[in-house]
Amino acid sequence: MMPAILNFEELLAAAPRQKPIAYHCKAFGREVLLRDPTSSDIDEWRMYCQKNIGNSVPFAAKLLQILLCDEQGERIVPQDDEALAAIGEMDAAGVTEISEFAAGLMKSPTDEDIEEIQKN
Repeated sequence: MMPAILNFEELLAAAPRQKPIAYHCKAFGREVLLRDPTSSDIDEWRMYCQKNIGNSVPFAAKLLQILLCDEQGERIVPQDDEALAAIGEMDAAGVTEISEFAAGLMKSPTDEDIEEIQKN
């Protein structure tokens, strides 16, 4: 068994940032790269979901906005409403395909999670 993590530096070293994950999108006929989600990425996604419960917003587009990246893991989609709207206007097949894969990476809120959020 590994010894316990005893300080902040050991904690950071224990979980280094992973390389981007390649996904071949059949609908686009090309590969895309997605960030291995950080805690901040997951928090951003959860807050977006919580804030927009019951609203007509582009959830799939938001996932792509958060996770699509370059080879270094840097986001490639501008973090503004115009970019989000532009993704929302793309062909649904590709956006849906990638967002379903991305949702697995983000451990998207389930219906039960959303119900719990609504209670609080």
